[in-house]
Amino acid sequence: MIEIETQLLSQSSPIDDENYFHRQLNELNELHNHLKNLEKSINELLKQSEQLNNEKLSSISEQLASRGKQTTLEIIQRKRSIKQMIEAYRSFKKLFEQEERTLYNIEKRMQHLEPISNDAIQLKRMSKIVTDLFNDILFRAQLIEHMNDVAIKFIQEVKMHDKNLKHFRASLCYPSMSIKQQKYPSNIQNASRAVLHKVEGFD
Repeated sequence: MIEIETQLLSQSSPIDDENYFHRQLNELNELHNHLKNLEKSINELLKQSEQLNNEKLSSISEQLASRGKQTTLEIIQRKRSIKQMIEAYRSFKKLFEQEERTLYNIEKRMQHLEPISNDAIQLKRMSKIVTDLFNDILFRAQLIEHMNDVAIKFIQEVKMHDKNLKHFRASLCYPSMSIKQQKYPSNIQNASRAVLHKVEGFD
């Protein structure tokens, strides 16, 4: 359990790299599978401790089972968060590349505008070209605003991911901060501290 928690805590803040997201997602999937196997062993230990009528062993088993559930919820939450970040990042990247190409083309059109002429017909034609360019720029401004909204959504997802990581770390150090306000026995508390000592190297 300590090894799983340590790996969860060692995950760093997300960066704007889709490959990085997928690596973290793969790590979480591996941890999730590992935890499922561990929970089976913990449940078996819980049954045996009840059969032996060993209160101390039962208490430890129950705490481990509860700790496993908390860690499972953390993994599921992170997987969901990373998937949302991937979706937001892809949307932003697609919009950014599209707007970058379009604005480049508009810029080229502006560079190729003909010099102002005294000819009325030519002036009228140029006026239409400039008006069309202006309307295109206004339209693109609206799309860029939408692109910025997508970027903000991505940033919010990253901040929430970091917040959850800090909360998970705090819940191991101070069990009273966990969702169920549980009190761990001294051996579980010491194990939690051991995890945090390992994680100090990642800060």
